[in-house]
Amino acid sequence: MNFAVIDTETTWSYKVMFIGIAIADGETQELITAGYYLITPECKEGGIYSDRLYMKDVDEILTSNRASVLEEIRRQLQDKT
Repeated sequence: MNFAVIDTETTWSYKVMFIGIAIADGETQELITAGYYLITPECKEGGIYSDRLYMKDVDEILTSNRASVLEEIRRQLQDKT
C-alpha cells in the first residue's frame, strides 16, 4: 500500500495558502509523485514562510483556487494510493 505525506503553510490569519504532497511506495518508500500547490488568493496575504513558497528547485507549482487544488489532490490520492 502506498502512503502520502502532506504539508501545509498558513497565512497570518490561519488560512491554508500552500499544500505540498508526496506519495511514496509503501514497501520501498520510493517517491512515486509529488505536487506543490499555491492557493490563490490566500497566498497573497502572506505568512511567516511566504518567502519559501517560490522554490527555485521545483519543476512546477500549480497556482489555483482552493477548490481546484483540493480536487487535484483528491485525484492524485485516488490514483496513487
